[in-house]
Amino acid sequence: MKIVFFGTPNFAIPSLEYILASNHELLSVVTNPDKKSGRGLRKQSSPVKVFCTNRSMDSISFDDFNDVKACNYLKSLNADLFVVVAFKILPESVINIPRYGSINLHPSLLPKYRGSSPIQQSILNGDKETGVTIFKLNSKVDSGDVIIQNKCKIQDNIIFSDLYCELAKFGAEALLEAVNLIDQGEFSFLAQN
Repeated sequence: MKIVFFGTPNFAIPSLEYILASNHELLSVVTNPDKKSGRGLRKQSSPVKVFCTNRSMDSISFDDFNDVKACNYLKSLNADLFVVVAFKILPESVINIPRYGSINLHPSLLPKYRGSSPIQQSILNGDKETGVTIFKLNSKVDSGDVIIQNKCKIQDNIIFSDLYCELAKFGAEALLEAVNLIDQGEFSFLAQN
């Protein structure tokens, strides 16, 4: 399967590694543009861009996904699937470009904890379990039909950084499983409650 990967933070790197190690073809990596940060306001690259640079891989960034150039570039790749992990909200015009559409990895058991801080919410609420959801992207935030949802226990007294790393790896495994199911045509979608 021909894949374009979209991701920005460290959380996305295990998923990118799993795709690179698979028999699927990675066509391109899309990440956020460099941005100024820190005391000196120096330009900083995203962790995904740094990962790609360290492995002599190209990555690409767009300021605006509604721009014709961005859409035309993504269409020109002729991808089967867009895989999105911890990235900005994409417009429908981009989501629907590939033959199989776009899927997303979310670190919660959707519909619980939609949005940008599901790991923090599960810890703050004292949850005993959490998990990951792989779902088909649509125009609403974290509301698409589910392909895979896997649960895991939350250890007592776990801190955010540890659960973040656990779910990044756990999610990468589930994501590759979903990609394989889509490739084999053995998948079905389940609407969120």
